[in-house]
Formats: sequence, C-alpha cells, structure tokens
Amino acid sequence: ITHKDQRLSVQKAIEEARVLIDEGKFLEAETLARAVLKRHPKSHLCQQILGIALAEQDDPNKKVEALEACAAAVSAQPKNPHYINALANVTAQVGEYGRAEVLYEKALQISPGLPDAKYNLAKLWTRMGKFLPARDVFQEMLPVISNVVDVYQNLGACEFSLGNYKQALLWFKLALGYSPNNNDLHKNYATCLSCLSDYRGAIYHYNKALDLGDEDFSVLLNIA
Repeated sequence: ITHKDQRLSVQKAIEEARVLIDEGKFLEAETLARAVLKRHPKSHLCQQILGIALAEQDDPNKKVEALEACAAAVSAQPKNPHYINALANVTAQVGEYGRAEVLYEKALQISPGLPDAKYNLAKLWTRMGKFLPARDVFQEMLPVISNVVDVYQNLGACEFSLGNYKQALLWFKLALGYSPNNNDLHKNYATCLSCLSDYRGAIYHYNKALDLGDEDFSVLLNIA
C-alpha cells in the first residue's frame, strides 16, 4: 500500500466518522476514530473527530477524554480555528464557560466571522446570562445558519429572558411553523402566553407538549 493510498484510506474513514456523527451514531463514530488513531496516532483531524464523538455521549469520563482529544488537535495545529471551536464546544459542555468564551474569541480572532464559532459563542452567552449580545448575534446569523428553528428558538429564549414576552412569542411562533411537533417549543410558547395572561392558550400548548410525549413534571405543575 502506497503512502497516497494510506492517506486516502484515512480520509475516507474520517468522512465516514463525520457522517456517523451527523446521524447521531456517536459510539460508532468513536469506534471508527479509535481504529484510525491506532494506525495513525498523529492524525490531528481524527483526534478532533474522536473528541466530538466522545463529547456527545452521556459519560463524564468520555467528556474528559473528549477535552484531551480536542486539545491534542489544537496542540498539533494551534492556528486552526475549527479545532479551537471544537475544543471550545467541549469545554462549554463540561461547564467551563469562561474558558470556552476565551477559546471562541480566539477562533474568531484567527478567522473573523467564522459562523460556527460565532453562533456557538452566542449560545454560550445565553448560558452565561449575556442575553443582549447573544440576541444581536443570533439576529445577525439568521441568513447564515441553515437550522432556522434553532435560531428562532434561541432568539425567543433571549427575548423572554429580557422580559420581551410579545417578541419572544413571535420567534417561538415562527419556529413552530417549521417544527410543529417540537414539544420544547410548545412549552416555551405556553410559558410566554402565560406571562401575557393568555392562560387558555397556555394550557392548550402545555397539553400539546404532553401529547407529544413530554415527561417534564413542571408542565403538569404549570397547567395546575
């Protein structure tokens, strides 16, 4: 097998792992990435893929390993904004918001306007209570992000947290237009209606969330 054939084989395996991640098959992606790294331990791209696959699994030990894998990729290519963004994502997942914020900003210094880093930073800001700057970024990103439901939902959450219930209601309504069977959206919509004293409408959407399989006990409490 030539060096070129080996390189193509690694690239193919990494692309397969990416597809598995997109399909939500994180354990399968992890297994494939580990197999590649066993043969090519210096593949920084595969380190990043492994880190992403590990981070999406509900295992604290795997999240620690995800940090190590993403950090190894950044160490190999410290000026790669995509690697830094991935490391920031995992860092945020383990609750180190301040460090994650610094990493996102570093990625954006290297590649100003990088959509993933910019959008992820805005989502981080919502967790940190920085709703005004987050809202501004979400509005700016509307033409860029393909998942408009997620953008609308984040905009609604920002407006709600800022006390702008009517504006939040508009964003949640737009999101429901694209995703009518999203129980979280129905809950958010119901909460907005309740804040605006439309209790009948709120009960309808809380019940809709329950019909869609929501098991959040707080929904029952809100209806009561």
